[in-house]
Amino acid sequence: MPDGDIHTDVAAYALDLLAPGEKASFEQHLAGCESCREELAELAPTARALALTAPRDEAPVDLQARTFMAIEREAGSSVMAPAATARAARPRRRLALRLALGGLAVAAVIGAALIGVRFGEERTPGTREIETALVGPDGAEAGSALVTATGIGRIVRLESRALPVLDNDEEFYEAWFVAPGDTPEEPNRVSAGTFHPDAEGRTDVRLTAAVVPANYPVLSVTREPRDGDPNAAGREVLRSD
Repeated sequence: MPDGDIHTDVAAYALDLLAPGEKASFEQHLAGCESCREELAELAPTARALALTAPRDEAPVDLQARTFMAIEREAGSSVMAPAATARAARPRRRLALRLALGGLAVAAVIGAALIGVRFGEERTPGTREIETALVGPDGAEAGSALVTATGIGRIVRLESRALPVLDNDEEFYEAWFVAPGDTPEEPNRVSAGTFHPDAEGRTDVRLTAAVVPANYPVLSVTREPRDGDPNAAGREVLRSD
């Protein structure tokens, strides 16, 4: 590759996208090119952050091709110029490289988000133990619950569109794992945490509990007064089917 073109490999090198032969050629060039070393130093923090943020899947090939073609178009008119002109053109090339990294970073984050949407259960690694509908006092389905065993305990995901919005200063909802034989007089339940729906009345929360669901197989949600009493005192609004 001509020396004039190799300047455009800075972004690819920072992202570790060069083939072994190209990488070796660029590293040889880098040893004698102060401009590329400066650009690499500026781009390195962004590249490291991208490596930590992005999913392990590679960026689409056409995205990489489009990105680096844009870099070459931006930088091509200056890399063959005399030294003074090349120095004047460095800010433009650096801007193009920053935009390239930024574009790939955004694509990677969007890709990670889409993967999370398509495979939501993978965001909470562990073993599924309970996956059940939640019903209201009238017996109609009003939500769902997923309990996953992890190294820190049980992760409980609750979803519902049927819970009224509460006055945060007066009331809250509380999720419980309930054992057989639980009664108001002799309670036998473990709290999984408290929550509120959002302003639109949507509940989509993740709670953590140190409990063995085999011993507390029923999930319950109660509407509790904010009175400082840790026991279940409010009425039940959801229960596992």
